[in-house]
Amino acid sequence: MTETQAFQNQLKPPRSRFVAIFLGKEDEPPWARPLLWGILVAAGLLYAWGLSSNGAANDYYTAAVISGSKSWSAAFFGSLDTANFITVDKPPLALWLMVASVRIFGYSSWSLLLPQAAAGVATVAVLYATVRRPLGHGAAVIAAAVAAFTPIVVAVNRWNTPDTLLVLLLVLAAWAMTRALESGGTGWLLASMVFVGLGFNVKMLQAWMVILALGFAYLLAGRRRALVRIGQLAAGAAVVIAVSASWMVVVDSIPADQRPYIGGSKDNTVFELVTGHNGLARLASNGGPGRADGSPKPAYATGPNPPADGSESAPVSGGAIPQPNPGRAAGGGPGFSGEPGLFRLFNEKMGGQISWLLPISVLGLALGLIAAGRKTRTDQARAAFVLWGIWLAVHAGLFSLSSGIIHEYYTNAMAPAMGALIGGGTVIAWRWMQKRETARSHAATAILIAGILATGVWAVVLLSRTPDWQPWLRPVIALAMVVASVLVLIYRYSSGASRLLGRAAIAAAVVAVFLAPVAYATTPLSVTSRDPLAGPASTRMGGPGQQGPPPGQQGPPQEQQRLQPVAKQVPVRGGEPQRQAPLDQPQTDAGSPPSGASTGGDLPAGGPPSGNPQSGGPDSSADPEIVEYLLTHRSGETWIAAATGSFTSAPLIIATDGEPVMTMGGFGGNDPAPTLDELKGYVERGEVRFVVVSQRGPGAGGPGAGGPGAGGPGAGGPGLTGANNAPPTERPSIGGAQVPADAPQRAFSSNPQGPQGPQGQADRNAWVVEECELIDVGAGQAQLYDCAGAFA
Repeated sequence: MTETQAFQNQLKPPRSRFVAIFLGKEDEPPWARPLLWGILVAAGLLYAWGLSSNGAANDYYTAAVISGSKSWSAAFFGSLDTANFITVDKPPLALWLMVASVRIFGYSSWSLLLPQAAAGVATVAVLYATVRRPLGHGAAVIAAAVAAFTPIVVAVNRWNTPDTLLVLLLVLAAWAMTRALESGGTGWLLASMVFVGLGFNVKMLQAWMVILALGFAYLLAGRRRALVRIGQLAAGAAVVIAVSASWMVVVDSIPADQRPYIGGSKDNTVFELVTGHNGLARLASNGGPGRADGSPKPAYATGPNPPADGSESAPVSGGAIPQPNPGRAAGGGPGFSGEPGLFRLFNEKMGGQISWLLPISVLGLALGLIAAGRKTRTDQARAAFVLWGIWLAVHAGLFSLSSGIIHEYYTNAMAPAMGALIGGGTVIAWRWMQKRETARSHAATAILIAGILATGVWAVVLLSRTPDWQPWLRPVIALAMVVASVLVLIYRYSSGASRLLGRAAIAAAVVAVFLAPVAYATTPLSVTSRDPLAGPASTRMGGPGQQGPPPGQQGPPQEQQRLQPVAKQVPVRGGEPQRQAPLDQPQTDAGSPPSGASTGGDLPAGGPPSGNPQSGGPDSSADPEIVEYLLTHRSGETWIAAATGSFTSAPLIIATDGEPVMTMGGFGGNDPAPTLDELKGYVERGEVRFVVVSQRGPGAGGPGAGGPGAGGPGAGGPGLTGANNAPPTERPSIGGAQVPADAPQRAFSSNPQGPQGPQGQADRNAWVVEECELIDVGAGQAQLYDCAGAFA
């Protein structure tokens, strides 16, 4: 803004607060606030459009939300059921926002997921405010656009994982720290640490990944003297520890027999959950045959016929299609996001989620630090580049090199830093270019063109991985990056260049840089995924295969697999219709579509677009016959049923509108709760009568395309066992017990250790099969047992 424009603005009457919200204050550029509102509205549409297609989303968390909406104590602990048997494996803060919405509006996809979308939009607005203060309006607008339209961000903000609230709290921490850097006030610094501590109560140690960035930026650029800054940071450390530990200390101080078991922990304490499953397990594998968290692999992951890709197969939702646990090989990391290494963020699993603008963000960081040069220690722009640069480096380093449990969607925490660095670097380069006949002007021109070309070329490379998805994008982006580069050159070196030419260059650059990731970001709107992932269906993991050939025979090769049929709607109690896959219907012959192409209908090629079992989505549901039987035969028991793992229990909780279901073994069925003696005690006291056991063959349905007996490389292993086709004398045992000869012929596990691996799980299953009565109800792989007569 020129001095003349500033003087003219002073003569104008001040805008009202309401008008300023939409048009900005008098000293703001006239384009800044309207562009921000355009970005926020577009983000809101992307995050909220067609949310009902996501159904129950991650049914593990959804079950806890529904239970929390029925019981205040379940909400406080984050319990999966209203009777408080076991908690989810995360702190409950992220659930509380959804619990409040469901408690007010009742359960539906909208009441569950709309708070997530709103939190995502709020993150974009807070990031704009954070970047604007040290780097200006132009940088803030670019940062908001990058953070809003990064593909994985759109996918995560349409889902019910804790990551959405985590990123909002961390960006709020950066905003408060920016205010502390400006003023030197201790209060703002402590507020920043409070936000980090709240983030800890969302996803534990992942929230602490920003502490180095926040602390070092203040230590470097804070306005107070060095000793004062150190004292302020020490106080901040005390605050972040106190806030982080608040829920943990309260819960661990409650006697174990007066609270639920802490899901995911080995010793029933939140502290062990922090250091184990949500700590070291996320960083490194212990090696050997176990998981990254040190627990043994399920027997079906290492049994006589394990999945070809080394993944663990997971138990199934009560009667639904069996769900795979893709890629949870030793260490857990490589199967979800590829092998650890410097270029992991660019591989075929993570590249399309986060890497589109990663190279240019590094370029922006370099420009920012160079521009800071010899400026004063307290320069706010340099402090901002330091803060966001360390933020990006820590996340990129851990996500790239960790051999622990790393999901692709964790990378959404990188988007705010990428946006800030790209915005700040772009504005610096543009300003340098305006200064004619200087060395920096020539360098800035070269850097801008290099950034445009590098981003465009990388976008073409990523799009080439799915050549049949939107093939027109590649030539358009190639043309746009060439046109933008030429226009930048003309604008810089032409003596009579006009503003119109500069705007045309900016428009072409925006197309070259943003078109591909924005197009990729729209894919979650039309595809229901089981994990929050963006991109064409074929770039994600398919669902599990249906029942396969008899034991010892492998399924057909990938090119011969058939498309899994669209799931049918099944009415359930207290909510929207769930879907049950029609196990008894023939597969439709869809062939193998080209990579990235849709085959029509509700599901993409290869079944559900992601094979992650922990996300139920609209295609994960309880067997309606089992649900009806449990509801009509309940006679005062505390739990309407006990079920192995959340894959079985969560759909039952959702389908019964929050009726308590005991989740034996927690999330994956591996937690040591309950023991066999404890289960017997629950049954003998009349607290549990029915037990639901879900079975699947060893090696069934790993990641990749689904289909009948899907097998072959990337096809999901050899499929379900053909136990149903075996004669009665050859039927396998379940949990170490022989299946009764008159039992309904369904798929059973032939692994003598049972479907969960740990001996406690096998013992429970064996006792249930031997002592309880098998009820002939349901049509899936779920077995319902009545244990009322076990102690008769």
